[in-house]
Amino acid sequence: MQLRKKTLSNKFINLFIIATFFLIYASDQALGIETNIKEYGIVVLPEEKCVKIAEKLNADAQKLLSNLKNVKNHWHVTLYHGAYKINDLDKIYSKLKELKLQPFNLNFTNVYSTADRWIDLGLEKTEYLQKLHVSVVHLASPYHKRPLARSEDIYDNMTSSQREQVDSYGVSGILSLYNPHMTLFYQYPPSPELPQAATKLKDDFKKNMVCKASQVALGELGYNGNITKIIYTVNIPN
Repeated sequence: MQLRKKTLSNKFINLFIIATFFLIYASDQALGIETNIKEYGIVVLPEEKCVKIAEKLNADAQKLLSNLKNVKNHWHVTLYHGAYKINDLDKIYSKLKELKLQPFNLNFTNVYSTADRWIDLGLEKTEYLQKLHVSVVHLASPYHKRPLARSEDIYDNMTSSQREQVDSYGVSGILSLYNPHMTLFYQYPPSPELPQAATKLKDDFKKNMVCKASQVALGELGYNGNITKIIYTVNIPN
């Protein structure tokens, strides 16, 4: 008798767990929350010597900003950020493999801070890099499903034109305002300490640092634009 009661009790517990999960899932669907959508970045990865320089500059930034969190990041130059269904990643990867990539260099020119949220390593915008950016936006944006989290947080303060761009691409000004760079330090909320740190980092940076572009990669995206995990890569010819 006791064994039977215990069995019935376990069944009720399992049914309760299943019902709870179903209610949470149904609630998400009712609110328009799609649980299989995540944010990803399509980026250019530099050659190893450039990675080491970025790591050194990041370490120097962390010493200057020891009270701020240094988030995980794979050093990269962004081509496009989007929110995609996980099941669409293979399709995007297939299209990335079809790109007719040519060898190209990344010419880094200066260190500066943007919006008190990022310390960036500025990059010369070449015609080829601009064309690659546009190509990647056009191939990936059809799979984009919702505004990026960092855009959604300021969505209500945007103009109608900016909202249309966010709805289509995830962020506003994606094509007209493309400014290639490699971020050395990420910060949210904004901190006035970042411009001061950027000014000091300039002394350790050799101007016009040229590095080969190594790969185009698709990776999981952090809130501020950092790449937390590389998922797919496509080699760029040497």
